[in-house]
Amino acid sequence: MKLSSPVVALSAVTLASALAITSQPLQASIAPPTATPIAATGWNADVVYAAGTNADAAQGFDGTYAWVQNGAQIQGLTTDSEMNGLPYSSTPSQTMDFTSAATNTITGTNTQFEFQPFTSSTSNTANNVLLFSGSATLSLSTADPFNSIALLNASANGPEITQVTMVLNYTDGTHSGTESFQSFDWGAEYRGATGAASSAAFSSLLDRAAVLSTYPAEVYALSNGPDYQMYETDINLAALGDNNKSISSITFTGGGGDIGVFAISGVVNPSPVVLAPEPASLTALLGALVGILLLRRGKVQF
Repeated sequence: MKLSSPVVALSAVTLASALAITSQPLQASIAPPTATPIAATGWNADVVYAAGTNADAAQGFDGTYAWVQNGAQIQGLTTDSEMNGLPYSSTPSQTMDFTSAATNTITGTNTQFEFQPFTSSTSNTANNVLLFSGSATLSLSTADPFNSIALLNASANGPEITQVTMVLNYTDGTHSGTESFQSFDWGAEYRGATGAASSAAFSSLLDRAAVLSTYPAEVYALSNGPDYQMYETDINLAALGDNNKSISSITFTGGGGDIGVFAISGVVNPSPVVLAPEPASLTALLGALVGILLLRRGKVQF
């Protein structure tokens, strides 16, 4: 007498198809969120005259001229309306958020950036930019994988457009490949450089002012009116395949002149993809499962 086996026979093809389907990551189609500020350390220079009567800038962005915040004590000027500077803050010793005027090329929204403090609680200066001509690194305060990042940046003392390279350093000790982006000179929009206007982070051009070494630290004079700009650069890490590992730091290398990164924002990848098993592993698993099914069918015969 022979009993029918309760096991439903699965062909090797059917089982392989099922395994192939379940090994693929599922991706939901959702509207991309807005890039938000990423806290970081490594800022190494002060190139901004902050709001207040004792405003000071440790150095010029290009060696001679510094950025100016609305409300800074400007020689020969009496009101903020005579100056178009960085957004005013009554507490320049704290971080300051602002929304970029440029449309993020990846999210389609306006990126939220965060300036570092322009002063400290004990000094009229504070490091508020990552300024480099060679290599420099920003360390993320919290390591995360990101689908995209946005950089607030500008360059000086170089060509109209400077090529900058970037390497992502991951928490597991590995690194991304070398990616490149363009950093516009801070006067590029005024001079009509291609692409500068669409990347402009501020809706109007900004003033700059000469740095004096004598005290009081007042600005000598505004330079030829508002001709200067910071720019937003958006980098699609998901498209590059660099969005599944947590980033601990980012190393930048300049390609001529001085480059300044003033802020970094990003869109976190909430569901990093876990790599599927290698094909050899799938083949071995398939063989084992088929063997078990055939063995069970043989054992129910008597």
